[in-house]
Amino acid sequence: LKKGEEAPEVSQEKSKLGLGELYEREYLKKATGYDADAAEKKSEEDKVKDELKALFAGLCSKLDALSNYHFAPRPVSGDAEVNANATAAPAIAAEEGLPLHVSDA
Repeated sequence: LKKGEEAPEVSQEKSKLGLGELYEREYLKKATGYDADAAEKKSEEDKVKDELKALFAGLCSKLDALSNYHFAPRPVSGDAEVNANATAAPAIAAEEGLPLHVSDA
């Protein structure tokens, strides 16, 4: 150190990672560009996002239940009638006689 310079602060806490793990992370970051610290941070963010999605889904289901609780459907109208004689063409005449596509398999 030069005269007048302050010494850098050194942490007295024990590292959670071993020296081999630190070298491994440094190598992965240089060689492949994979940053383990960023991946751990992202996984924490994903956990928070998943929790928020679950809370929002619960809120939406409660709101749907509240809005559907007071919902009254329209009264049923008269029965619909189907007249079998209204169709002039029989079902066999509506189908084509020859298939358009045939498999060679």
